[in-house]
Amino acid sequence: MHYRAMNIDAASSSNLQSIQSQALSGAHRALKAYSAEAAKLSRGEVDVSSIVEAKQQSTLYTLNLKLISTADEMTGQILNLRA
Repeated sequence: MHYRAMNIDAASSSNLQSIQSQALSGAHRALKAYSAEAAKLSRGEVDVSSIVEAKQQSTLYTLNLKLISTADEMTGQILNLRA
């Protein structure tokens, strides 16, 4: 039974690492898109779509960071269970 639990923990850790990696990539893409929209706005290219896009990318960035944080906490809990 203990062996089986360890396998589940290993699979969980692997899945969490994958989630963290995907969230980091998502945060990077959102930051890049946000920067592009912010550059448009700073050049005076103010239109509603740029403002909406900037806000959406900002929200995506924040959500991806929260996902990374949650996965990190879950990884810590798994490691504590193994100890």
